[in-house]
Amino acid sequence: MLCSSPIFGQGFTYAPADSLKKMPLTRLDSLYPSAFSSDSSTNLSCITRSGPKRYLLAYQPGKAQTVNGMAIGVVGQDVICNAPYNQTTNGINLQIGGGLFHWSKIPFGYLPPTLSHTGQPKSITNGLQCSLFGTQTDVVNGLAVSGFVSVGERLNGIALNLGSSHYQKVNGLSISFRNSAAQTKGVQLGIFNGSKQLKGVQVGLRNNVQTTDQSVLQIGLWNTINGKSFPILNFSL
Repeated sequence: MLCSSPIFGQGFTYAPADSLKKMPLTRLDSLYPSAFSSDSSTNLSCITRSGPKRYLLAYQPGKAQTVNGMAIGVVGQDVICNAPYNQTTNGINLQIGGGLFHWSKIPFGYLPPTLSHTGQPKSITNGLQCSLFGTQTDVVNGLAVSGFVSVGERLNGIALNLGSSHYQKVNGLSISFRNSAAQTKGVQLGIFNGSKQLKGVQVGLRNNVQTTDQSVLQIGLWNTINGKSFPILNFSL
């Protein structure tokens, strides 16, 4: 079933992601000519093609593929699975509360799944990612700041959140009440810190690394590395 969206469509045709995965490439090309590669039908998460650029200010989700300035919206491009373009923001990405869509589904002690795909992310922020309530962007290269929660695939830089930070792969510093990641190279600083794999430092009340053969230093009330726990100080070389 195909439909157009009066809110996000802006003249584009939409179809559920599951139906697009099963659709022949010839039919996909009829929807978005030259938008799909030979393996798109099996790895499709959203529709991608070369899109327009916007300068100074752009709304999101929207049809601008590159924003040089500020992108602003209630939610980010990630929330709309069948958005017509991936979006890269070079500057400031301001969201009202994109991360709140996922926060209610994140149980305490949750660790994100290991990042397994290398496909094109739905959105990238090169600069400042900020929100009063929560941010959601696949890739942040820079600083992610929110009053509550940040959610994404990859963080290359610093995350500052009063509530929690949840990224699949972190290269840098994550500071929150609760930090969780699948892979971390850097520092987790919070009350509760958890990572499936970590190379670096955890400082908090409760620190946990599930499996690692990397160098780890933990400072906190109770620290666990590879199932072995010690109070105050724990390390793996």
